[in-house]
Amino acid sequence: MSKKIELLAPAADFECLKAAVSAGATSVYLGVGKLNARQYATNFSIDDLRDALFYAHLRNVKIFVALNILFDDNQLNEVYELIDELYLLGVDGLIIQDFGVLNYCLQQYPDWFISASTQMSIDSLEGVQFLESIGVKRVVLGRECNIDQIKNIKENTNIEIEAFGHGALCVCVSGQCLLSYHIGERSGNKGTCAQPCRKKYQLIDITNNINLSPSCYLLSMKDLKTTNKIKDLIDAQIDSLKIEGRMKSSEYVYNVVSTYSNALNNLNKVTDDTNLSYTFQRTFTNGHLFKSDVKSMVNLERPNHVGIEIGKVNKVLSNGKIEIKLNHPLAQNDFIRIVSKNKDIEYKIAKLYDQKDKLVNSILSGLAYIKIQEKPNIGDKVYLTDSYIFNKEIIKKYPCEYQRFPLYFTLFGDINDVLTLKISDDQGHKISISSQNLIQEATNIKLDKERIASQLSKLNDTPYYLKKCNIDLPENAFIPIKELNELRRQGIELLNSEKVKINRTSNKKLLEYN
Repeated sequence: MSKKIELLAPAADFECLKAAVSAGATSVYLGVGKLNARQYATNFSIDDLRDALFYAHLRNVKIFVALNILFDDNQLNEVYELIDELYLLGVDGLIIQDFGVLNYCLQQYPDWFISASTQMSIDSLEGVQFLESIGVKRVVLGRECNIDQIKNIKENTNIEIEAFGHGALCVCVSGQCLLSYHIGERSGNKGTCAQPCRKKYQLIDITNNINLSPSCYLLSMKDLKTTNKIKDLIDAQIDSLKIEGRMKSSEYVYNVVSTYSNALNNLNKVTDDTNLSYTFQRTFTNGHLFKSDVKSMVNLERPNHVGIEIGKVNKVLSNGKIEIKLNHPLAQNDFIRIVSKNKDIEYKIAKLYDQKDKLVNSILSGLAYIKIQEKPNIGDKVYLTDSYIFNKEIIKKYPCEYQRFPLYFTLFGDINDVLTLKISDDQGHKISISSQNLIQEATNIKLDKERIASQLSKLNDTPYYLKKCNIDLPENAFIPIKELNELRRQGIELLNSEKVKINRTSNKKLLEYN
């Protein structure tokens, strides 16, 4: 039987977290405030995090907080205070780059799940063995590691290994890029990378004063995609498959997470990953992870979302319209990009015309007509960069319950006694709640156990379903529906409280840095 690996999803905000959980993520990583590698993401406040922990833990989804940057001495008191608060709140673990902060966490919270960030630049067996020896629970390997290196590390250690499976790649060794800092004093190791690698450059031989390349995106990496390599990752014994994207939308998160969730759950089937092109992508590569050719890993033409090629400009008409020959559906409110010789033409489809010059909502294939001010050239390629219909369908899918968890009810009591409901689950949580009113004797109505069980099973607004219901009541008991509903509601609230209960205390002594 194949090993079940963690699917770790990004969340910029609560909406992204709900999308990730709804799509099948088993864990979510996020940032709190500005002390992480994505300072320009929305990130979570402490109050947001409380709500996120409640939402995720009810659904057996873990939350890891990224503290994956380097800190100055004058930041340490703030960092330690945050760490203490995160521990007490019940955060499942931290992702850390700074060795000093790592050491602090290991000393203060030896029972906590601490991961070494990819920003720590660990890509060797010796590095992993060292971190294992000091108590780190998981290493997020550098994205330049290949599958054979991962296999070797797993064969020679007992620590968990997390590998990136999808998303943006850095052209530099993980955690060691200083380009942004030197150009604009915005350091990636402080969470403020300006992504200068996504700019145009020329390659010049300064010895011979020869220009070796035109101006293009020489350093802009394609996005990593491994949907066709899931079995290889499982064979390598990785523990967690990580999706990059804490600057991405909730639609992106749902789309990518659901695709990988399907791939992990259907290992014997070829994964349909065509939907991945509808949300942000710079075209795809298997990356260093699967030893792709270095030249093939760079997208020289474009550093941002590419979209889907849907056709070409067929005619430029005198009435201001252009004719597009489609090989893909196009709809009103879609965004397109026409790649012209001099510049890109970005356009939102406000009005779409068919061959009879009639306004239509969509055209599946053939000829379509739009009216724009810019003048493209015949033969210019047309790309769909944002699909209104696709996004609309995605948004309908969350929040939802990716899976529901079984509950076991026992309802009992006697005439002139209280009605008691006991609830338990498969994780060992148990609660009991009793009614305030005593059970009355029915005058001429026989107890309907099927109706009672049906009423108790109404759990659609919860992450549960009723698997078994035992009813031990006298045949002449009268049980009001209103009382059943109230017992069920209060019982679920008690069970929820039990599931998210935190039993952590801190004896942390702050180190003072001035």
